[in-house]
Amino acid sequence: MPKEKRLSLLLHPLRKKIYEIICELPGSYFYELADVLATPPGTLLWHLKVLQKSGLVGSTKYGGKRVFYPKLLRSIEVEKAFIVLKSENARNIFKEVVNNPGIFQLELARALDVHHDTVKHHCDRLADAGLLEAFKEGKMVRYYLGDVGEKLVEGSTNIITETFIRFLDNKLREGCLHPEIMERGKDYIKMEIKCPGRESITISINLSNWNFLEEEENEGEDGEK
Repeated sequence: MPKEKRLSLLLHPLRKKIYEIICELPGSYFYELADVLATPPGTLLWHLKVLQKSGLVGSTKYGGKRVFYPKLLRSIEVEKAFIVLKSENARNIFKEVVNNPGIFQLELARALDVHHDTVKHHCDRLADAGLLEAFKEGKMVRYYLGDVGEKLVEGSTNIITETFIRFLDNKLREGCLHPEIMERGKDYIKMEIKCPGRESITISINLSNWNFLEEEENEGEDGEK
């Protein structure tokens, strides 16, 4: 990438916002980003290409969607898992297994008042994404949390690691930018990005809103969804 383009990598306000959203919204796919940002598809595509060429953002195809993810912040498996969890039925099934490990498929259908074929479809997708694990007992199937599901519940997927911070710092310095950490926590970081001859900007990445299980429980207390 030419030096002048690298120079403004995250100094561009829309590009910075795209990167922040991709960091904070696991399983981000193209039209979801376009809706969130209210940005024309052509404009979004251009900036995504710049971020990908810079090495800050990667992409993979899953479930018929092109998923964009921040390099070294979390695994591709987690990104795929959140694509699956965008379905309300899948989220409800996952929550039911969290609260009732070892629950049978037919019990899930009864508890959620959903047809057993629908439950099987979403359970298969959840298992494929590592969120659930299925165990057959004769003609019955029990479900437990899979490896990715356990990590999601325990919160180990929404941690800003030293590896990610070093990676982001190095990428910005490659573009003649000078990042400095202003604030940081386990799941939050705020950096000031300075550039000679230009006004400095701040970039904030906050992963604390990932716990959709806790969020939905809190919303339920107010009687709202």
